[in-house]
Amino acid sequence: AAPGVPLSSERYIEGVEVSSEIETVRLGDVCEKCKQINPTSLERKTFRYIDIDCIDNEALRINDPQTLGVDEAPSSARKLVKTADVLFSTVRPYLRNIARVPSYLDGEIASTGLAVLRTNPERVYPDYLFFIVANQRFVDKVNALTTGASYPAVTENDLLDQEIPLPSLDEQRRIVEEIAGYQKVIDGARGIVGGWKPSYILNSGCERIVLDD
Repeated sequence: AAPGVPLSSERYIEGVEVSSEIETVRLGDVCEKCKQINPTSLERKTFRYIDIDCIDNEALRINDPQTLGVDEAPSSARKLVKTADVLFSTVRPYLRNIARVPSYLDGEIASTGLAVLRTNPERVYPDYLFFIVANQRFVDKVNALTTGASYPAVTENDLLDQEIPLPSLDEQRRIVEEIAGYQKVIDGARGIVGGWKPSYILNSGCERIVLDD
């Protein structure tokens, strides 16, 4: 977006145009509780384990979760996830290890180091919640609550106590559509830059010199 012209979501996230007409709610009041289970209770021999390390904190997506046998599950593999859940790392939140659960990982298991934000569909559009919690200002607010020098982390309760702006569902969808449009442009630009390889045609008559170290 052009400087000084914020995206619709930024008006709400950054507080630029939040008015008394926009409801502000506690995150925990619009999210449903995630079920914790032991993978051995799954009716299958293997599961895919979503830990913090498999989240790409630049693309904000899950990459290559491990496939583990239920009998070799680490003690941190406890959170049953569903499609469209938003995962937010409570460990070193400043790293922005945040992602949405794609449909192919429905029913798989996430680490206890990840808060699972499952929206109440009557109040929050999942993609809107994702854009809100992935915003840098929200991340900074959560990071300010961390404790521990060598292993800074925030409690899930502290995360759920954060307030977010909550416009109507129709407005939430409009915001998501606008951001998605900009994201396509950004992704397209990244693809062009990533695939660009400079080529040089050297004139045989050009002088060549050795560069010093």
